[in-house]
Amino acid sequence: MRNRLALPRFAALLIVALLAGCAGNRLPEKAADTARVSGPAILPPDAASQAMPQAAPPAASSAAAMPANPEESIFFSPGASAIASAERRKLKPLASRLQADRRQTVTLVGHANDNGSRSFNLAVADARIGAVASALKKLGVAAYQIRKRVLGDEQVPADCRASACRKAMRRVDFLFSGPATAN
Repeated sequence: MRNRLALPRFAALLIVALLAGCAGNRLPEKAADTARVSGPAILPPDAASQAMPQAAPPAASSAAAMPANPEESIFFSPGASAIASAERRKLKPLASRLQADRRQTVTLVGHANDNGSRSFNLAVADARIGAVASALKKLGVAAYQIRKRVLGDEQVPADCRASACRKAMRRVDFLFSGPATAN
């Protein structure tokens, strides 16, 4: 009788030991983040309010880090998602542009500098997009006109070490699309 109970107990202990050993094996944060991202994610049209991290090729130089039109970008303090009053003033004309043509949409592209882990930078960029989207909605922009794209620190150039370059990376860009952009 004793031998019959020994085998199931041994098997149960072996399974518990194997599971406990596997639970302790975690990838380092950078390796885990890289393993999860297999390529750019595509947002379906009905997921306009969902922010999804997307892999993007890094920019070649710090000159590429500058936004094409700084008046269509909202800049932030390090690690923050609160919109400063000087930057908040830029939102009204951008919101008016969207209100003038309800067929027009904007994709809010969130950036972060490379101070912090990849997951932290994605979270900060996402929070910044959320703050800008919320401010636009308060100004009367319809939710269906707002799309989100989180880049985090994916496009930080390798030579972006100066404070001016890092400041330029802490932003949300406005990318307009739709009938009003056809002019």
